[in-house]
Amino acid sequence: MVQTRFAAEAGDFRPIVVADLPSGIPPSLLTPGFLSGTGLVTTVVSSATVSGAAPGSYYNLQPGVTTVNLAAASANPGGMIGFINATGGNVTINALGGDAFFLNGTLFGVSSFVLYSRQSVVMYANGVTAWFLVGMAPIVPSGIAVNGPASGTWVPPVGTLWLDVQLVGGGAGGAGSGTGAGNGGAGGDTIFGSMTANGAGVAGSIAPGGPGGGASGGTWINSIGGQGGGSELSTVASGDSPGGHGGASFYGGGAGSTASGNPGTNGQAIGSGGGGGAEATSTAWSAAGGGAGGYCRSIISPLASFNYTVGGGGAGGAAGTGGFAGGAGQPGALRVIAHFQ
Repeated sequence: MVQTRFAAEAGDFRPIVVADLPSGIPPSLLTPGFLSGTGLVTTVVSSATVSGAAPGSYYNLQPGVTTVNLAAASANPGGMIGFINATGGNVTINALGGDAFFLNGTLFGVSSFVLYSRQSVVMYANGVTAWFLVGMAPIVPSGIAVNGPASGTWVPPVGTLWLDVQLVGGGAGGAGSGTGAGNGGAGGDTIFGSMTANGAGVAGSIAPGGPGGGASGGTWINSIGGQGGGSELSTVASGDSPGGHGGASFYGGGAGSTASGNPGTNGQAIGSGGGGGAEATSTAWSAAGGGAGGYCRSIISPLASFNYTVGGGGAGGAAGTGGFAGGAGQPGALRVIAHFQ
């Protein structure tokens, strides 16, 4: 009898029943023997390519395995096969002859799919040209964590039901103080699908604090980043005009104000702003601090893939004559957790 609903580590199998099968399977794809077969036998493999993987085995994929080539579904009607990915990386599962893969009755791949690190799967052959997944789960939560500046494409693991996505834009750098000082650099935008957490705007040398970045597209939270502290003028020789503080991001950590005669400090938390340079001399202006990047969070359904961009932090402004440089803003970030139940 075919068995599934397994606890991979313990080898705990029980017989499959009709209720275990994915809904929506066309009757024409169910062969008379789809509940036939034998219990799965654990097979440990470590070669780079596993060829002719056939039903009846539960393959424990060890480090070194990168590719698995399945036997043809048409030659194994009702046959069950399982895999657990213990390689530490991703493994490509290939179906020879262009067989299709279905999950919950929905087509999700033709010819191949990726079994992600520490995921496990059990599937059966319909005896024609398709494989149906009847059990798939990660051993640990999956996702990505990227700090800026960066960009790329992310493919959600097979079997993902929903995603928890958090974005933070890059923090701006604090401005420099002194004659001819430079402005702080702006933070970069962080984008994932339809979500955007904007980087913070430019902080001027003698100006209000740099503005925080906005946010849009979050289904749960859209939060503006904190504004940086503004410039101050020391009007007496013994006065003290500290540099403006950096704006705090959703995670806090903006740069603190700096005492007279010191450069601005860098932002501390993800997406926070850098501090402005303190006064150059007595009876002089200090510089403004950079703002923080915006923040947004969503609970969304997975797509086939997502393009993303993660914003960098803005550079601190250069020191002017007799002045001090501003502190750098912290880069933005992307955090995605894929959930399977």
